[in-house]
Amino acid sequence: MYGLAKALSEGIPVVTILADGGLNCRREALKAVRYGWPIILIEGSGGEADRLARTWRRKASFLSKWLGSFIADPVEADIIANGKIRLFPIMGSSAAL
Repeated sequence: MYGLAKALSEGIPVVTILADGGLNCRREALKAVRYGWPIILIEGSGGEADRLARTWRRKASFLSKWLGSFIADPVEADIIANGKIRLFPIMGSSAAL
């Protein structure tokens, strides 16, 4: 699916939207990161979107500067470290962290 999307998107801006989702969504988010596509996480939708949003917020928090950036799951660590991520709360306005 991502190979086809990459081929069809040559010269066209692409964005990945992640709402809810399971472990497969994490792999898809990683593909988006590797292609350099921005990811919009729909925060409050549940599943993997909320898990990644919590980790993203923790990374941006003051406390994380003391604790370092250790994330046990290598896929999640790659997404958080290298992704162009924006949070969009299911209720409210977007937040670019």
